[in-house]
Amino acid sequence: MSILPAAAAPRLPSPAFRAAAARRARTALALCAALAAAGCGTSGDGNDSAAAARPIVFPSNRAAQSAACYAARLARTDAKGGKQLTVEEVSEAAQYLLLGATEAGITEPNRANSLRDEGLALVDRIRASGQADSLLRQCQQAFAATRPGAFVALPADTPGARQQCYGLGFAIAQIAGNSPDVARDARLTGYLRMTAALDERVAADARAAGTTAPELLLQDVKRGLARALEAGPVTAVLDACSQRYGVADATG
Repeated sequence: MSILPAAAAPRLPSPAFRAAAARRARTALALCAALAAAGCGTSGDGNDSAAAARPIVFPSNRAAQSAACYAARLARTDAKGGKQLTVEEVSEAAQYLLLGATEAGITEPNRANSLRDEGLALVDRIRASGQADSLLRQCQQAFAATRPGAFVALPADTPGARQQCYGLGFAIAQIAGNSPDVARDARLTGYLRMTAALDERVAADARAAGTTAPELLLQDVKRGLARALEAGPVTAVLDACSQRYGVADATG
């Protein structure tokens, strides 16, 4: 099953972003493309049954762990038989990749792309060996932020807190919001609206801080994303972000 079609066109999260200055748009588009690619891909066809039947040992390296955890989550969703995925399922898989691509407080989506490729190569083996559930238990031990109940609360409403919600919402807008394989339910719609509502506030924060240069904007989004990923399960964090920053009218 594909989390995202490989040819999915990057889409900016709000009309305000599309109307922003050209250099800001170029920065956003570069990040959009990397994030969209990080969530997409198709697992192998399983033709090599002998290779597929070999169980895998949970890696000791964090990057390899994230690829294996992504694969284990995909192996579980593949059992849905072509049904659309929920934003929670997609977010759980993507969080492992993005955590594995985070170092020194910065998430690098291009690094997540290579980890995705490593993970896709493991999906058939995990599915054939029936390891998905046992691996995911180890994944939650290795990546504490993915455990149920790990999220406590958002920090106080500051530019940093807004950047966290915006960075995570931006990522999920690209990974899930552009995919026909993901159900466009009220929860996902709320996340997209929250991100759009924050767009100009985050831009104003950047202007106030003097960080509107493309490279600084990009680093701010990556830094906010990294902090949000460590705060708890993606949907728990985004639920809180939507409650604080989302649009009150949830119709349409």
